[in-house]
Parts: sequence; structure tokens; C-alpha cells
Amino acid sequence: MSLEEQHRLDVLRQDTVFTGKVLQVIDELVQLPSGRLHHHVTVKHPGAVLILPRQGNGDLLALEQYRHSLRQTILEFPAGTLEPGEDPLACAQRELAEEVGQAAAHWETLGEFFPAPGFCNEVQYGFFAARLSPCEAVGDDDELLQVVSLSCDQIEAAIREGRMQDGKSIALYMRAKLLGFLAPHGT
Repeated sequence: MSLEEQHRLDVLRQDTVFTGKVLQVIDELVQLPSGRLHHHVTVKHPGAVLILPRQGNGDLLALEQYRHSLRQTILEFPAGTLEPGEDPLACAQRELAEEVGQAAAHWETLGEFFPAPGFCNEVQYGFFAARLSPCEAVGDDDELLQVVSLSCDQIEAAIREGRMQDGKSIALYMRAKLLGFLAPHGT
């Protein structure tokens, strides 16, 4: 029996306590393996994509984006929420065009990320995009952002110095680096 099977919780009750434009909040009464009862809250999210766009000179395109929940502008890589039924690669292609005005001729998957598995079921799909060319696309009106081009050394300095604090962007960058996508003469 797998660890997952051993620890599967019995759901005794499930209530939707909030439904918003993108997410739902679900309150569940679950029975633990010990028999004790516990309330578990899950934020249901449709999923998202993360994109690491690399220019021909090796620099990466990032965003300085105002995030109202934080009340500040942060440094991050392009990302976006999946539409219902949307393929993650199609979403990544759309978001790259909308957020940085670029299309990519080469795409590689960087795997899946779970940003907050303790309370959220969101899965983020990471992509590396290369062989960029300008394209036209209309971005979302609620996005306040500026595209910046940074070398890998500049990104790593931003991470070290706390200027890049966005967890999904740091994880995406590190996975791409560990997989060899950020080598000087890579894809």
C-alpha cells in the first residue's frame, strides 16, 4: 500500500464557502487516520503557466509587475492563469505574447510546480521559450507591468539580494539552470 493510500482522508462534508472570478474556497470536514475530525480549507485554482523567455544573446525577459495584493512592484517571469480546458503550452504561448510581446519558435517543458500545496490545489506548468520574435497581442487591462531584459548574472544577483522574491520565478529559474537550459550556448 502506498503512502498516499495509507494517508487518504475520508471527506465527511464539503462546503464551498467562496466562489470568485478565478478560484473557489472549499471547507472540508475530514477524518484523519487516527479517527479525529479536522476542518481542511482548500483554495481551488484552475492552474497556471510560468515562462522563462530567453533571447538570442542569452538574456532573459522578466517583468517588473505591480501586484496589488502586496502593494508593490515585484520582479518576476511571465506567468498566467489557464482558461477552462486550455492546454498549458497554448496558455504559455498566449501569455508570452500578451505580457512581453514575443512569440517563441522553440518551447521546452520545465515540469510542474506546486506553489502552496498545504492549502491550494494549483499546479503551475513551467516552460522555457527561445528563438523569440516580436508579435502583437493585447494584454490584460489590469496588468501593470514593464518588460526588462536581464542576464543570468543579473537574475542571480537579484535573487541573492532579495530583489527577486517571487517564489515561482526563483523555482523556474533554478530548474532551468539545473536542467542546462541556461548554459551560455544553450537552446
